Amino acid sequence: MLNKWFNAGIIAGIVLFFWGTITHMGFNIENYIKPIPNEKAVFGALQANIKEPGLYFYPNEMDSAKLAARVKTAPRGILT
Repeated sequence: MLNKWFNAGIIAGIVLFFWGTITHMGFNIENYIKPIPNEKAVFGALQANIKEPGLYFYPNEMDSAKLAARVKTAPRGILT
């Protein structure tokens, strides 16, 4: 029984590796990941305003209509 689970895990890992490779090349992810311009100033502002560790997202808008409008013009992302 353990041998079946071990083999299934190895096969799943191989499939996941190839799936990641295909999606990485297919979506051309290098065009979406960019460095933050003026990184020191941005990180300074973040450190001055975020006092606790956690998972943060922006824009912080709970109304879906307002969120849709802000997403069109404002940057968006997740910070950890």
